[in-house]
Amino acid sequence: VNLSVRCTSCFGRHGEMEFERALFRIHQKALLTEPLRRFRLQLESILPAFIAVQVVVLATLHWYYVGRSSCLPDVFRHAGLWNDTVAEPILPEDSLIRLTLSNGDGLIGMTLMEHRAPTAGALAKSDGFQVKEENRSSVGPGRRFDAKSIFGSYRFALDRELVQMRKSVFEKHDFPVHNISIASSCLVPFGPLADAFHLFDAWDGLVINELAYGLRSRGYLERMDEDNVVEAWAWTEEQVES
Repeated sequence: VNLSVRCTSCFGRHGEMEFERALFRIHQKALLTEPLRRFRLQLESILPAFIAVQVVVLATLHWYYVGRSSCLPDVFRHAGLWNDTVAEPILPEDSLIRLTLSNGDGLIGMTLMEHRAPTAGALAKSDGFQVKEENRSSVGPGRRFDAKSIFGSYRFALDRELVQMRKSVFEKHDFPVHNISIASSCLVPFGPLADAFHLFDAWDGLVINELAYGLRSRGYLERMDEDNVVEAWAWTEEQVES
């Protein structure tokens, strides 16, 4: 009786092992069929090249963008916010910047000085741009500003309180407002890369990089959708210099 029980248990274990082997063989055949095997080998052959390209692209982006401001200095020069003597931007602490991103070459460095009351006859010209101390702006010959080309709008100041101040209080104190525009072709000269930034809506990081490393100071930035705040960022001077 005992021998019979032992043989039955041995047969059960043997049957389980055969079943597992059968499953393993089916699995191997599914993986090692000729089309799948060729496809797997092709993927394995291009994987190192793909990884190498990714590393080169990331290294290039890091070198080109991180810690650098490539567009803001020229924009500030056109806007009259640049000190040529020390080669540094001039942004008073009580100033607000409204920044827009435009497609193509666009209009780089347009500035609009907003005041509660227009200043009659205050007109200055700089590099083909006309900067007027009143609630309108114009541009020089041959330059046209197309509002449809704008795809991003931001508000920036050195301190959060200025950006978030109630409109009535802001207008009462007559704080200066500078409207500037940066072209996408300046931020991303390579067309396919610009398309990728559009696809993933990744322009915010470039704008933060331009402001933080262009001014080398603290800052508070809001991304706007008309009058609504979409997202906000803040940084300190210590974070920029670290």
